[in-house]
Amino acid sequence: MHVRMSGPIVVLAILLSASAPAGISAQVQVPMVDLGWLVVPVYLNDAPVPLRFVLDTGASWTAVSAQTAERFSRGPNREIEIQGASGPAAALLATVPSLRVGEFSIDDRDVIVLPNQELVSDDQTFDGILGADILSRFDVMIDAPAGSLWMYPRGATPTDGAAAVLGAAFPIELLGGRLIRHRVEVNGAVVEALLDSGARRMLINRVGSGTAGVEVLANSAQTASPGLGGDDFEFHSGALGGLVINGTLFSGLRTIVGDLPIFGALGMQAKPVLIIGAPLVARCPVFISYSAGTIRYCRQPAPPTALGR
Repeated sequence: MHVRMSGPIVVLAILLSASAPAGISAQVQVPMVDLGWLVVPVYLNDAPVPLRFVLDTGASWTAVSAQTAERFSRGPNREIEIQGASGPAAALLATVPSLRVGEFSIDDRDVIVLPNQELVSDDQTFDGILGADILSRFDVMIDAPAGSLWMYPRGATPTDGAAAVLGAAFPIELLGGRLIRHRVEVNGAVVEALLDSGARRMLINRVGSGTAGVEVLANSAQTASPGLGGDDFEFHSGALGGLVINGTLFSGLRTIVGDLPIFGALGMQAKPVLIIGAPLVARCPVFISYSAGTIRYCRQPAPPTALGR
């Protein structure tokens, strides 16, 4: 659910559907680097140099910058309507002749075209977003501490070494067939959670912060637009406290507190909701079985850094 890289959180739900051709026949390891966002190499049109794509379990569709689309896509672009974090928005849909991640390649792939400024942050420029339309063709393990994305044939399981760091599997709901929702506990309160590896910040809505007793920092109000849709919203900074996911405790995580139109679009505006972003995924290997509708988090996360990660 990801769009505006310069905002406090990056969220996008794209209301589209697609067919799912065959993926891979053997597990594939793809290098991944933590730049505040988790970034993987993606090749377009068999170009020899990879592009930098943000790994985003929360984006239902893969996207590229306007500059990348100009270099690699085949026109004409078509206008579509999407649901962004800040409300509905118009966007362009383009086709790239080929897209490759690791050993997986797909031809004539439709991608969302984003304005160039949406993929710039902290003086870093990214070329696109690798979304759940690609990831959900596999079962995947995001092992940020080891710097790897593993893509498995659907129905396969991680190797013994990878599985040893993971806890037990528990069910997830795939909203729209792709967006991952499950339940967690925040300070002992049950909260709905959306796994969004493309979000640079954790975010909890106001209902969730009140239900879970999240500490909201005084005088921390800020106004920002977290994604497509154009409207600005008020957010506060906070300390999440004790987050427990299927028995694994995560401590020391900071969060943004605020409400987003996307929660209403997903029918979750009255519920306590937490967006699990890159600060947690960077500390904990996660195995997503899209085929079985389950997820496994690490047994023991890495400690947070001085930046709250």
